[in-house]
Amino acid sequence: MQVISTDSDGPFEVLATDLDRDLDIDILFASFDDNKIIWIENEGQGNFGLEKIISIDAGHANSVYATDLDGDGDTDVLSASTDNNKIAWYENDGQGDFGAQQIITTLANRPHSVYATDLDGDGDADVISGSGGDAQISWYENLQTAMSDFTIPNCLIAQDSMFIENSSNFILWPSTTYQWILEDVIISTDKNLQWISPPLGIQSLSLITCTNTSCDTLTKTLKILNFDLDPLPVLQTHIPYTFTNTSEYITNWVWDFGDGEMAEIEEPTHTYTEPGIYELEISIYNLEWGNDCFMQLEYEVMVTDDGTGVSNTSDTGFSLSPNPAYNLITLIRPYPAAEAGFIITDLSGREILRQNLGANSSDEIDIRMLKAGIYFCKIAGSSGVEKLVVVE
Repeated sequence: MQVISTDSDGPFEVLATDLDRDLDIDILFASFDDNKIIWIENEGQGNFGLEKIISIDAGHANSVYATDLDGDGDTDVLSASTDNNKIAWYENDGQGDFGAQQIITTLANRPHSVYATDLDGDGDADVISGSGGDAQISWYENLQTAMSDFTIPNCLIAQDSMFIENSSNFILWPSTTYQWILEDVIISTDKNLQWISPPLGIQSLSLITCTNTSCDTLTKTLKILNFDLDPLPVLQTHIPYTFTNTSEYITNWVWDFGDGEMAEIEEPTHTYTEPGIYELEISIYNLEWGNDCFMQLEYEVMVTDDGTGVSNTSDTGFSLSPNPAYNLITLIRPYPAAEAGFIITDLSGREILRQNLGANSSDEIDIRMLKAGIYFCKIAGSSGVEKLVVVE
């Protein structure tokens, strides 16, 4: 056995091919544990030199392939890396010197294999990947002709920042450039659009993609609404509450309060009659922009039967502080007996937490495991129940 190298950390797949056009068969491999793509030059007659790093950004690289991807006669390199779901390629200048990593996709869910061949009969090598995370075989057309593609919903709600992905599914050439244009103004030259404080209303959004041989433009209509519901407090039964909000470019509202009641105005006032946690659904529309311009938002509303959320069913012999609470509560017993058990149940009576108490006048109870909601508390063996409200 002749050892070629011991410098890599976890070589995973090895390929033999001529990478520097000297007619000797070199070694190419993926190094899993140190995220590298590496080749080793054959200096003739099976004598190999030192490792040469092509990339250090192939997270848990586990597959490589070598072929001419750009039609210049040089053997380029492909890699698949599971840690960052990436299929990438590296241009060979013909002497075994490789350019920067060119990302083909980051949506290959834990890819385990990469290969290239001409799938569509157009004379160039397309790329194929196999992904273990989603059990998919995918291919990426090799296009020297530019192609622009992105997807946006019929309507968007304004956010502090917005991300729009360039979904053009082709091999990215080193010379590929991008321009995102909003109403004739260039707002980004990145592949994907990360947008800070996008404007409201209707705008024309274009993506121009150019390679060294062509350009392609795709234009879509962007519709951005604004809806901001004021923070919801813990509500009280039988006390009306007005759901105030900021609405811009919205023509219609449909409120589903989660208790069987609904409203269709901008700021409805509603009264809950029973304590509990309700799912509030708000559908917002701009019918002036079309029947398909709507969004549905969901919120959680907590309702108690008084301002503190405490309602004793009888003399419990203890009190809780604070209440509502979110982290820790203190149980106070003015007349502690011997050791006892403290029990917390949900609204159905299912025991959620039990803690043994000493003969103390106060005990600290950790409730961080409890989700936001209403619970009942009691001392084991007694009939008195006190209500506890847990908030986030």
